Amino acid sequence: MEPIFNDSPGSGRRTRCGWWLGAAVLALVMLARAATWLVWLGQGLPATPLDRTQSELARQWQTLAEAAALVPSGAVVTVREAGAGDEMSLHMMAVGLIPSASVVPSSYYGRPTPELAARATLVLVSGGDCSLEPGLEPLARLQHGWLCRRARK
Repeated sequence: MEPIFNDSPGSGRRTRCGWWLGAAVLALVMLARAATWLVWLGQGLPATPLDRTQSELARQWQTLAEAAALVPSGAVVTVREAGAGDEMSLHMMAVGLIPSASVVPSSYYGRPTPELAARATLVLVSGGDCSLEPGLEPLARLQHGWLCRRARK
């Protein structure tokens, strides 16, 4: 009976070593890839859909999500961005995240809309406080802003 493996070229120890070496390289590549996933998972689940892509919009999203629980159904709300953020994006997200309220823009693509904003009884200030606009009274402190009420005249 002949041995299954012989030392002839192309079959034998060299070939087996090649297969084992290839398997080891693939295993190392897979472990390295798994390590990057473990690091990513170690960061925890994102709080918003924007956490790992656009941090400024993620901050606005968190502010809106926090304020949504405080805004009464049917309220008229406007949103203001205290920083250099995009107020239009904040408004668009507010329409989706606060569906029980009527959200009116305080600006539209960079152009102020004071006649629309004046209809709002509540003002959500992202990245700032109620001093952003005269006549605002603080209602609730949020993680990244304030929910304010317009002073009654």
